[in-house]
Amino acid sequence: MNKNKIIYMVAFISVFLFSLPLSKAAASGLFSGYAGIKADLGFAGSGSSTFDPQLLLQSFFAGQFNLTDDLIARMEFSLNTDDLIENSVFKKTSAEFQIDEISLIYRKKFLGFSNYLSIFMGTYEPIGSDIFLRRQFGIQSISSKLTESWLGLSGSVLYPLFGIGISDVIHFASQPMAAGAYFYVNHENSDYYVFNGDLRFAYVYPYMCLDVAGGIGAPMKTNYNGEDVIVLVDTLYAHAGIDMLIGSNYTPAALYAQAGIYDIPIERNSDTFTVDPDKVYLLFEPRFNMSTFQLRFTLFSLPSDTVEKLLFIDDTFGFNILSYADSLYIGSTSFAFGVNTTFSFPDESFLIFTNLNNITVDTLNVTLSPYISTQMFSGELHIMAQIKITDIARNSIASAFKINIGYKTQL
Repeated sequence: MNKNKIIYMVAFISVFLFSLPLSKAAASGLFSGYAGIKADLGFAGSGSSTFDPQLLLQSFFAGQFNLTDDLIARMEFSLNTDDLIENSVFKKTSAEFQIDEISLIYRKKFLGFSNYLSIFMGTYEPIGSDIFLRRQFGIQSISSKLTESWLGLSGSVLYPLFGIGISDVIHFASQPMAAGAYFYVNHENSDYYVFNGDLRFAYVYPYMCLDVAGGIGAPMKTNYNGEDVIVLVDTLYAHAGIDMLIGSNYTPAALYAQAGIYDIPIERNSDTFTVDPDKVYLLFEPRFNMSTFQLRFTLFSLPSDTVEKLLFIDDTFGFNILSYADSLYIGSTSFAFGVNTTFSFPDESFLIFTNLNNITVDTLNVTLSPYISTQMFSGELHIMAQIKITDIARNSIASAFKINIGYKTQL
C-alpha cells in the first residue's frame, strides 16, 4: 500500500475516533477553542514593478475538549489558499489543508508530581513555541512578536517535532519544572519513515524561563544495495532547540533567545561535520520596558520554511527594531500600536559574518511594518501595512506595499 495512503488512513481513523466523545464534551460545556482568519493583499510579486494584485487567505481552528477531569483532547487545523483574485472567489481555488495537532492527554496526579501521557498526531507542543510553557505552567506568552503567526496557536518552530507518536511528561509539584520524553514517527523523506526520540526539560521561575529539547532521528530504510531488508539504519540525524527568557514581561530589561538545529548527520565512519545553515534557527532579542512603550531589538537567522509562515519578515537574515505600546485607549476602547523596522538580506544566514562582502546595499531590504490591534466583539482585530522602502528606491513600486488583516476569537 502507498505510504501516503497509510498516513491519510491513520489521520482519518484518528479524527473519527476523537469525534465520538467530543460531541458529548461540547454538549456538556467542556469545550474551549480559538479560530482565526487572515487576509494578505499584495499588489505584485517581490521586486516587480508590474501591478498584479494577489489575495491570500489563511485560517485555523483549535479546540480543547475536557472529556473528564483527567482526559483532554485537542485538535487544530489550518487552511492556506492560493491567490483568490486570479480565479475570483466564486471559482475553485487551490488550498492547502493541514492537520496541525490531534492529541489525547491523560493526566494522573501522584504524590509530588503530575503525569501527562499523550498520544498525538501533527506538530505537538513544538520547541520554539511557548505553547508548552503556557500549557504546563499557565504563563503569559513570552515569544518574540517578530515570530508571530496567524496560522495556528504554535507560532514558529525551532525544529519540526511532528509526526504520529506518544509522549510522557512529568510536572513536579515542589518546583516549577517539567520533564518529558517523546517518541514519534514521521515521513520527512519521501523514500522512508523516520523514527524519532526526544527528551525535554523546562522550568519557569519569576525571572527565568527555559524550555530545551533534543533528540535523534533514525531513517528506517528498507533497501540495501538493491536488496530488500526489514529495516536498515545507516545514519542518524540529531536535532536540538532551546527557548529562553532572562527577566520577565514586566522587568525594565529582559533578554529573549532561541536557538535550534536539525538534520545533523551522524555517521559511523565519518570524521566530517557539516551543517546546512538553512537548518539552523537563531534569534537574539534584548527587550526594554519604558514607562509608556516597549522596545525590542532582534537579530535573526531563520530557515526559509519558517520565514514563509511569519507576519513581519520576508527574508532569512536580518535585524529588526520594534517599538510598540499595548495599553492605549480611545474612550473605553483599548488598542495596541507598533512599528517594526526591518533590515534584512534574502537567502542569507549567520554565515554572512564570515564574508562581510555579502553585506551590500544592493541586497539589503528595508521594510516598515506599522500595525494596530484592538478588541472587536469577542476577538482581536489585527491590521498591518508593509512598506518596502528599498523596493520604492529600486522603482518596484507595485511590490513595495502589502496589507494584512487578521481576526482571532475565542470560541
